[in-house]
Amino acid sequence: MVLLVLFLAFGAGAAAAAYVFRLPVVVTKEVPVLKYRHRAAIDYRVRLKANNYYPAPVLGPGGTYLANFVQAIETLFTYRFAAGEKVALEGGSKVTATIEALTKEGEKSRTVWERSFALAPPQEFREEGKRAALGQRLLVDLNRYNQLVESLGKEAGVSFSEARLVLKWDVRVRVSSVKGTAYEALAPTLVIPLSQKAFAAGGEPVAEKAGAFTTEQKLRLSMREKLRYSILAYLAVVGFVLLLFTLGTQGEQVSAAEKVRRVIYKRHGAFLVEVTTTEEESETRVVSLATIDDLVKVADELGKPVLHQKSAVGEDLFCVLDGPVRYEFRLED
Repeated sequence: MVLLVLFLAFGAGAAAAAYVFRLPVVVTKEVPVLKYRHRAAIDYRVRLKANNYYPAPVLGPGGTYLANFVQAIETLFTYRFAAGEKVALEGGSKVTATIEALTKEGEKSRTVWERSFALAPPQEFREEGKRAALGQRLLVDLNRYNQLVESLGKEAGVSFSEARLVLKWDVRVRVSSVKGTAYEALAPTLVIPLSQKAFAAGGEPVAEKAGAFTTEQKLRLSMREKLRYSILAYLAVVGFVLLLFTLGTQGEQVSAAEKVRRVIYKRHGAFLVEVTTTEEESETRVVSLATIDDLVKVADELGKPVLHQKSAVGEDLFCVLDGPVRYEFRLED
């Protein structure tokens, strides 16, 4: 049982060693050497027509607006770039307006017409340094787009379930440094509903992203090294104990006859008398018994001791003498 437990412990350690030694001790990791972040956003204000209901001529972003009082929407496109050290920034931007007209089919809406056009000529820019900024203002006349959608619906004979103006600002840049070159793009959007008596602007007006130039760095995992040494030490200890136990077990190996002999001495040692020779009558009748237990029963019934004689050839004679009769049990190696 002990030997089995030792073998299982050694096998578990060997399996753990096989797994741990497959894990790399040295790994390659991407380490940032220059970080940067850039942000593009579309902000807006709503200019109102002269009226008796609003105290101010301009409304800020984030509200709901009555279309009959809206004169135009003033948009502000801003781009900001910041890096940990000096870089060269080169890129361009363009503002695209897309009108979308949709119809509803059951629970789903489907775009049946759309048209895109540039709100302003594309811009290009070049900057050097840790920071850069770009801005552009454009005025959007909603009445123009509302009239276009209304005219389209009349000529097509279609009643649109929804119409909207999508403003998209595409900003593409190349970031250059002695540590590398990266290409980035941001595209915030502002969605303005059309042909609505009241509307609120939506979309994703802010786009932001972080980036970095990286380099490969080799890292040594000390914990894995320690784990390897620990498992080797464990295997050495368990293997040494297993070897000692195996050698000790082999040294104590005995024959089947010796095992029986030890059982006899353990169970019937009190009945045995050790002798070197046995004196027998000339006409002795020998009765051979199958087991030592049978012989002990005979000795008990006759009230005589069990004699034990070991011969030179390794044979054990256990006997009970009763006059001319000898009851015996022989054990051979």
